[in-house]
Amino acid sequence: MPIMPQTCVMTYPRTPITLILACILTFALIPSHLKAEVTLLIPAKPDILAPQSKKDQAKDKSSAIQPKKEMTKDAQKSPPAPQSSPQNNNPIPKDKGNLVQINEETDILISRIKAFAYTFSPMDMPQAFTVLRYSREKPMNNGHPQATRRDLLGDVEEILYKGQKAWGANVGIVEPGLYQFVLETRPWWDEVQQHFCQQYVKVLLPVYGDDTGWEEPSGQRFEIVPMTRPFGLLAPSLFTGKVLFDGHPCANCLVIIERINTDGQKVPTPWHQALVLRSDANGQFSAILNKAGWWCCRALLEGAPLKGADGHPKALQLGSLYWIYVDGNAVPAR
Repeated sequence: MPIMPQTCVMTYPRTPITLILACILTFALIPSHLKAEVTLLIPAKPDILAPQSKKDQAKDKSSAIQPKKEMTKDAQKSPPAPQSSPQNNNPIPKDKGNLVQINEETDILISRIKAFAYTFSPMDMPQAFTVLRYSREKPMNNGHPQATRRDLLGDVEEILYKGQKAWGANVGIVEPGLYQFVLETRPWWDEVQQHFCQQYVKVLLPVYGDDTGWEEPSGQRFEIVPMTRPFGLLAPSLFTGKVLFDGHPCANCLVIIERINTDGQKVPTPWHQALVLRSDANGQFSAILNKAGWWCCRALLEGAPLKGADGHPKALQLGSLYWIYVDGNAVPAR
């Protein structure tokens, strides 16, 4: 399908000044939501698997658990997790009556990123940060699993990541379960888009094979609830989600889906950097995640205006973000 900026470039003589002007025009015509920054919320690994027994290790030594390694910039996994101080390793409280105890931990990275450009910006401390733990060991309540909630905002520490101000938390885990990390940013001013932004962010971490509660909402004011289990995915995978606002389906909501471009992939036009779609009458949307890596599903709504630096009200854009990890189509056992 022809793209207007490409037509403009081919119409004029290819002199340096006209090429520069054409590039400026191309950038100006890109919708602002494709140039926006998103809040990164990812664990060091997309899951924590139970260690193999000695009997299983003897059967297949090649599938034994490998020691932790810091990911490099070009890795297909998430960007490397922050290094936190040892005293910040505060374990998630153990439920009474559950005899299964483990000794695991995860580093959570919180930053601001332009996903396709793979560039980072300084970020203020989050406004709220909690974790919900679901477990098959806990009794159901009206057909829904119950969650144990814990505030993690006190565990967050300022770090320097990719040369920019970011945040990290080292979270100890003493029980198997499904951990849903939930974050709310403070409103910030977006100079490019000339409005305030505030984002509600979620990511799941399955621990020791427990996937209970992956489809449960977190109770955020604005959130994406998965209709497809958001882990154990191989590229390409079809993902379906549902947008909720104040607990109700959000119809015709703009949704942008993009992958962190850690491998520096080139695309023919800026429109190829992200998938853009609308939720249906039930708030649902679907998309194919065709490459390995971390993907961000972002729904957008207009919020109540906030007072700007000049004392006048400025627009507020609300974003609901859901992070998903997709494995390659041929991955070794972890």
